[in-house]
Amino acid sequence: MNVDNIFPKSMSVIAEIDAQTRNTLWKISELCNELWNIALEQRRNTNSWGKSNAETQRLELIGICKEYPRFNQPAFSVLEQVLFSLEESYAQYLQALEDYKAKKRPDTPAPPQPRQIDLFFPQRYQGNDIRFDQEHCMQLAYAQDWLSIELPPGSYKAVKSVRVNFNPSEDRFHLEMNPED
Repeated sequence: MNVDNIFPKSMSVIAEIDAQTRNTLWKISELCNELWNIALEQRRNTNSWGKSNAETQRLELIGICKEYPRFNQPAFSVLEQVLFSLEESYAQYLQALEDYKAKKRPDTPAPPQPRQIDLFFPQRYQGNDIRFDQEHCMQLAYAQDWLSIELPPGSYKAVKSVRVNFNPSEDRFHLEMNPED
């Protein structure tokens, strides 16, 4: 592991994660991709056209978590971030479509697409979903328990949010730590 940046800016850490935690992060990613695809399908449904957005879907997420227990395993903030990410993708698509109609871009933009389950979905943890139980051990909320990730020596007191990414070409996890939510 190494630390690429130092606070007060965000910090990027390449994490060597044990097999069990690695598998759990991939399971969370699969659930995130599944939720993305469910939310995307709902937005594409003409009966809910204009009624579905990140906020309405976030309210429905509580019911989904009750009805489908597998969605209770990841931290709620991670699942919320999936919906906000889809919202951002739609906003970018609508802006690109507007630019195309105004002849500011040459090609027709594609709307957000379903995600493949085997692609890692970046996970954002914030607030009470992160804790540091030792000087070099970060824990992320998962299924009424915690996933532990060893970190290189450093000061992590200011960390308020963490984004977990996977780089397939390196076969490594990257943690982006931010001093703000």
